[in-house]
Amino acid sequence: MTKYELLLIVPGKVSDTEIPQISEKIALILEKQGAKIFEEDNLGRKKLSYPIKKNEIGTYLLYRFSGNSQIAEKLEKIFKLTPEILRYLIIINPPVIEKKVEKAPIVKPGVSKVEKAPEVKEKKKINLEDLEEKLDNILEDNILK
Repeated sequence: MTKYELLLIVPGKVSDTEIPQISEKIALILEKQGAKIFEEDNLGRKKLSYPIKKNEIGTYLLYRFSGNSQIAEKLEKIFKLTPEILRYLIIINPPVIEKKVEKAPIVKPGVSKVEKAPEVKEKKKINLEDLEEKLDNILEDNILK
């Protein structure tokens, strides 16, 4: 069994009370095709990047499931004919997102002490008026000498 990820966009004209019914309908379609759903998520209403079939807002639904190798083709045929779906995307073997791990401290060979990374000091911003005044003072001192 191959793992898949399915992302659907439901038109914005569909009310929030109808979304669970549509989600249930899609889950039934997946199960009829032999998919085993292990995660289902409503990602909420979002503004679309560009209008799709005169819709500027859509509700995103995410499904993670496993199934045989022909399931993606079967689902594409069904989703093209389903009016509740604006767009869909099926990904095979979705990548696993790892959490960011902090780097370990620097340890030099033969040294038992752990060094910390050097701290970066912020430079003080100099006011333009102060800079002009200092420049005038320097120029006056050089001319007089």
